[in-house]
Amino acid sequence: MTSQLNVDTIKGKSTAGSINIQGEGSNTTNLQQGIAKHWLYYKGTSTTEIKDSFNCASIADNATGDTTTNMTTAFNTAFYSFTGNCSYGSTNNPRTLSAPYNDAINTTYIRIGSGYSGGKEDTAYNMLSIDGDLA
Repeated sequence: MTSQLNVDTIKGKSTAGSINIQGEGSNTTNLQQGIAKHWLYYKGTSTTEIKDSFNCASIADNATGDTTTNMTTAFNTAFYSFTGNCSYGSTNNPRTLSAPYNDAINTTYIRIGSGYSGGKEDTAYNMLSIDGDLA
């Protein structure tokens, strides 16, 4: 028999912002800590544009291989984790997406560098995720 749960809001019983999920064996995972708080898929060639996102107010094309993503809801601190990757498109040469670019990191935005072998380049397919605590 299958089950279905329909709810609009889930809150922790003892602490509203803390819900633990039973994992493998006796391990638990805190639900809020395990959810990406900001993610973004954007095109960086020609006209820079957001293709899809979560908690992203806007992006800015600062220069070749230099993009800023602005958060809709700020992070509690600038100590969050960034993961990203990119591709130029039709070529097989590896590209990189890294942050913070130019040391620009804070609670409301982060600058991202894209390119290859030390050179800056606008890349076509850019995907990133940020994990941390929202304010």
